[in-house]
Amino acid sequence: MKNQFHVFNVGEMPNLDGTDNELLVVLDTNVLLQALRYSPESRKKLYESIKSVKSRLFIPYIVGLEYNFNKRSVIYNLENAEKDFNKRYKKILSDTIQKFNTDFNTLGKMVTSNDENEVREKIKKRFSETINATFNSFLDEDIKEELDLISIDTKSIKKFEKLYEGRVADKLSQEWIDDIEKEGEERYANNVPPGYMDSDKSDIFNFHDLKYQKNMGI
Repeated sequence: MKNQFHVFNVGEMPNLDGTDNELLVVLDTNVLLQALRYSPESRKKLYESIKSVKSRLFIPYIVGLEYNFNKRSVIYNLENAEKDFNKRYKKILSDTIQKFNTDFNTLGKMVTSNDENEVREKIKKRFSETINATFNSFLDEDIKEELDLISIDTKSIKKFEKLYEGRVADKLSQEWIDDIEKEGEERYANNVPPGYMDSDKSDIFNFHDLKYQKNMGI
């Protein structure tokens, strides 16, 4: 079973080299967008896999349209992932120091000594310096390794898009879209696939699955 469904095995990229040379390889929006989210190594493997079948590649127009509508959002989320995490990480650091100082001050009130305050402040300072150094070191070394995996590489995006050039179907006419959407409404009303399970979703890409299918001439 593993060999029959090898592309579902974690960590593996689909090997398209051995596919029938007469077969058309059709990509959907998720594949195009997922290429932006992959780690550099996985992105490279996907690129090589798609490149190997470029002459047989077909991208429905509706897929190209959805990709361009959603690309900026995906890039924005990835670009801000590190900023958002760093912000939350620094809050954890700040909260940790604040909690320690509060509890340590409570402990200090139980001590009657002329030099207690001086000793307590010295310990609090040392704790702050130590925890800051530890947090920053962990951020710069360990966490950076993870953040590098989700970094956006503009050059790789351009490489993928260059790969798609000349492989996208012709622009769809508004009349064609209107006809498909009319058919889609009838299908959804009668629970006829594809896509009727998503009939409650309302967006500019209604009836995507049907348009995708029709754009391939099915």
